[in-house]
Amino acid sequence: MHSTNQQKSLAILQSKGPYTLINTPIPRPEKGEVLVKVQGAALNHLDWKLRYSPIDLFPFPLHTGSDGAGTVLKVGEGVSKIKEGDRILFQGWFDAKRNSFQEYAVVNENLCAKIPNSLSLLEAAAISLPLITAAFGLSLQYPAQPTPTIAAKDFKFPPRGGAGLKPFWEPDTRDAYAGQPIVVLGGSSSVGQCAIQIAKYLGFSPIITTASPRHSQHLISIGATNVVDRELSEDAIQKALPESSSLSLIFDAVSCATQAHVDLLSPGGKFITVGSIPSTITFTEGRSGIVTYGAAQYYSDVGEKLFARLEELLEDGIIQRLNIEKLEGGLESIPDGLKRLQQGAVSSVKLVTDPSETRRS
Repeated sequence: MHSTNQQKSLAILQSKGPYTLINTPIPRPEKGEVLVKVQGAALNHLDWKLRYSPIDLFPFPLHTGSDGAGTVLKVGEGVSKIKEGDRILFQGWFDAKRNSFQEYAVVNENLCAKIPNSLSLLEAAAISLPLITAAFGLSLQYPAQPTPTIAAKDFKFPPRGGAGLKPFWEPDTRDAYAGQPIVVLGGSSSVGQCAIQIAKYLGFSPIITTASPRHSQHLISIGATNVVDRELSEDAIQKALPESSSLSLIFDAVSCATQAHVDLLSPGGKFITVGSIPSTITFTEGRSGIVTYGAAQYYSDVGEKLFARLEELLEDGIIQRLNIEKLEGGLESIPDGLKRLQQGAVSSVKLVTDPSETRRS
């Protein structure tokens, strides 16, 4: 750790302002927390979108960075599950202590998981947000009851939730939905890939996903049964469904909802999306549209249960690693990486960097 007790952090200093590299104090772990040297941080669309968030949603300077991994340096009072030297992955939060766009971060011991030896720190850093978003979207009830941690206690959000499926991380849920079809829109996205893997474990079949044809082989290898060219009309999805089946669930991993998508659902079906649902879309015959929110700090009771099983799920290959692209230069590489995300110039990989490699002036 740096002798000055200062570290490099990336922050947004004003609404719509650029990311700026600043000095901040190295945080101290409190009761139930651990201090992590962040050696892997993944970039997400949420990070660039928060630059344009309403000014009252989060205070400035705004710290983002929702995916991280690293080595535990210190443990706080009462910590029993994690020890110094452990490699862990975690989901960051939007404050100066807990975000992953900095050299050191504080993490709740119940909202992290040890990393299997088969995964590198950079690979592990890519997992938390996509997996939690997919898992919550499929398993939360609607409306989900927030159980925020101290970090998220002042965070207010409109009602969110999920499809209410049996949580895949609980015992005896393998093949719980055997033979039922599901559609995953945007299967090559990181959230989409996690949704496909969860659906496979739960027994859904067919698992129909939309993506660029160049990603078909990979998506089939992780569980998709049918890959429909994303440029084709919704009729192509309909043709992939068995004639006698009723489609009760669509998971939209890339916020691309259309009326034609919703109309694919059988009466009473659920359309789950990670973004927003256009006001022009209507839901009839008991169909519903639900926006999900993948924040373990906000739904901590569910998040803790998922993190408690995550090391095992990764070791057993139920959740597989995502393809990554490392950005060189540590924290200084993040703004250009986020521009690529914003411009749609990233496909089927997670951009990651190592904050510990940030140049020190």
